[in-house]
Amino acid sequence: MSFYKPKFETTVVDGVTFDLNRTVPAIGAIIMGPEAGARAVLTMPTFDGCDPLPAKRFSQMARNSSQSWLCLAVSLDFAPIRQTWGEIAGWSTPTIDFPAFKEQFGVFAPRIGLFVPALFVIDASDHLLYVDVAPHLDDKVDFDEASKVLLN
Repeated sequence: MSFYKPKFETTVVDGVTFDLNRTVPAIGAIIMGPEAGARAVLTMPTFDGCDPLPAKRFSQMARNSSQSWLCLAVSLDFAPIRQTWGEIAGWSTPTIDFPAFKEQFGVFAPRIGLFVPALFVIDASDHLLYVDVAPHLDDKVDFDEASKVLLN
């Protein structure tokens, strides 16, 4: 079962609209990287100050599901901050190939140099099952809706 939330090709910061680098992939699209296998990929503008508890509940549920899911957190934040957040939340914080990642996922806002908040659930065959891209830079993704995909 796939769930769909509207995709945005822009993000809003303090009332100003900024374009994303490309259209966000649609449900069913083939997504390559980061890593391989069934995975959830979370992008955030920064992990410093980002509440890890909703992400931690999600990663615990993913570990306990019948399928082996990787939870991967991606940010352009300072590596030690990103790693500490990942350890607390239970998410891996892989080093990514930035140009390839931004072209695959389409959640980079070039004018502000940040990834927007987004959550992708990708199956082991690299098909996108769920995507939630926040329309505002300070919005949060919906872990509860994404967890329904993992449980089905």
